[in-house]
Amino acid sequence: MSVVDDLILYAEIGWIAQLVDGAVVMAYGLTVTTVLMSSGISTATATASVHAAKVVTTPASSTAPCRLGLVFRS
Repeated sequence: MSVVDDLILYAEIGWIAQLVDGAVVMAYGLTVTTVLMSSGISTATATASVHAAKVVTTPASSTAPCRLGLVFRS
C-alpha cells in the first residue's frame, strides 16, 4: 500500500470510530486501537495515534457548544 492509501484507511477508521463514540459517548480509543492493532500496527503507534487525534478532537468538541450559543453565561 502507498502512503496515500494508508492515510485514507486511517481516516476511514477514525471516522467510523468517531461514529461509535458519538453513538455510545465512549469507546473512541478502544475502537481505534483495536482496529489499528488488528491491521498490523504496533501497540505504541496505535496508542500514539489515538492520543494525537484526541488532542485535536477534544478541544473542537468542547468549544462547539460555545460557538453555537448553547452555553448560557449569567
